[in-house]
Amino acid sequence: MKKITAALLCVFVLLAFTGCGKDTQKTGDYSFHSDSAESNSSRDDASQNGTDSRQDGESKILIAYFSRVGNTDFPDGIDAVASASLIVKGSELYGNTQYIATLIQRATDGELFLIETEDKYPADYDAADRQGAKESKEKSRPKLASHVEKMDGYDIVYLGFPNWYYGMPMAVYSFLEEYDLSGKIIIPFVTSGGSGFSNAISEIQNIQLDAAVLLLLMTYELIGQVSHELLGAVMFVLFVLHHILNSGWTKNLIKGRYTALRILQTVLVVLVLFSMAGSMLSGVMLSRHIFSFLSFGSGLLFARNLHMLSAYWGFVFMSLHLGFHWNMMMGMAKRLTKNPSAMRTWALRSIAALIAGYGVNAFVKRGIGSYLLLQNQFAFFDFEEPILQFLLDYIVVMGLFIAMGHYICGTIRKFKGVKKQEKQKGRSS
Repeated sequence: MKKITAALLCVFVLLAFTGCGKDTQKTGDYSFHSDSAESNSSRDDASQNGTDSRQDGESKILIAYFSRVGNTDFPDGIDAVASASLIVKGSELYGNTQYIATLIQRATDGELFLIETEDKYPADYDAADRQGAKESKEKSRPKLASHVEKMDGYDIVYLGFPNWYYGMPMAVYSFLEEYDLSGKIIIPFVTSGGSGFSNAISEIQNIQLDAAVLLLLMTYELIGQVSHELLGAVMFVLFVLHHILNSGWTKNLIKGRYTALRILQTVLVVLVLFSMAGSMLSGVMLSRHIFSFLSFGSGLLFARNLHMLSAYWGFVFMSLHLGFHWNMMMGMAKRLTKNPSAMRTWALRSIAALIAGYGVNAFVKRGIGSYLLLQNQFAFFDFEEPILQFLLDYIVVMGLFIAMGHYICGTIRKFKGVKKQEKQKGRSS
């Protein structure tokens, strides 16, 4: 029973890594919904003022964007090719950011909202560029002509803007400072000639400290948030059961002599305990389904960082812990095979070496080191990748740390045995 709970814990640890986002299905194309003209019209009206026209129970998504189109009075017949940041589709003129926002709206069925300033920007690109530079230098906050009527009704806010002088246009600062977005998921998207987000992400975090900030296209998951939360809860129950079944080990903590191996094993168990407690605490705080009845108004950014650290370090600690007890698994295998074989032993060692080698490759490819050091605060997934490939990579990374734990434990035991033999030789001489 003890071995079964340990094995189940490993399975649930792996599965838990496959879900980390919103329980939303990925859209396969970008075609508009086939609603009636009347319902499309009502959605368009809602898109202008940021009100939600959908039925209760549906996902509440706001797509707020700042674009030159809508904030500039362009003359008729403007040349979109000669004028930067503009796109012409059919007879319609779009700003680059506005066009991306419409694609997101089609994919998510969210509500469009234009961040519109009271004072318009010049139609001439160079003049608009100079005005943007002046606003950025003075850190001004342009007055907004449009306002979201019911921001509390949205769970997710896509925030789009062009990169102006290595950051956000000042009108976006005005928008962010107008609303309390605590507890909402903010998904920035930016249009740029090559500067990317620059310092925009850190600026959003500084303005909305308690918001969970995710980058574009990271809101989907591989198995769904509900499944992720359920797996986490089941894994915690298994963890508690595992310790109940091994309560004898806990009772003997203050008994006996502490060798180097016993100290290392005890420290590892304590680290597993802390990582599991951190995962559960932060998971409850971040829960949007199972524990949603528990309200945590703030601290969500801390909870997300704690969840990332606890999950990935817990993965490493549990794998090492399993490696420390791998001799038990090998003993079971030997009893099943009965007849020893040197060829089989070397074949298994070769397989272990291959798994460890591939584990190193998967560790680097998946960027697990950046998660362990919190250099990357958000887990990214390739949603075109088969889930089995994802699981395989994490299985071999687990195999890498199991092998490390097994050989660390074996080296300590071997060193202890050598010292014991030396003592016996010294006595006999």
